[in-house]
Amino acid sequence: GLVEEGLRCVEAIRHRYDGARRNPWNEFECGNNYARSMASYALLHAFSGFQFDMTRAAVSFRPVSTQNGTFRCFWSLGSGWGQFRMTPERCALQVLYGCLPLRRFGLPYADEQPVSSVSLDTMPVAFERVEGGIRLEDHLQLQAGQTFQVGCA
Repeated sequence: GLVEEGLRCVEAIRHRYDGARRNPWNEFECGNNYARSMASYALLHAFSGFQFDMTRAAVSFRPVSTQNGTFRCFWSLGSGWGQFRMTPERCALQVLYGCLPLRRFGLPYADEQPVSSVSLDTMPVAFERVEGGIRLEDHLQLQAGQTFQVGCA
């Protein structure tokens, strides 16, 4: 819950490792041996509320902060990566590389707004509402270039 304090810490670290003062990819507080600091990467998951359970093909996002209800972030798993976009009217999960198995999708506003539509690109997808989001009738395998969308009424 200490979002402002966390953002100040991130800003201070990024200032310290800005490329002019120190190498931005070698934060010695984090072990001095990573090509990309995992401490910085962990902040992406914390801020976006990104969670996944690949055994259940479940993905969810619950951003801790939005700009007028909009949010966008990068996501990455072993099988692929892409971006998540959220507006007050819809959520979109786009696969830019690889694939993403999906059966359950957790929504940031699941308990506040009814889901009006679910689609993969332009094709409707059958779903049922469950606590915290939706469960798809069929297991999907999202491929690079595809976008999974959930619309709200």
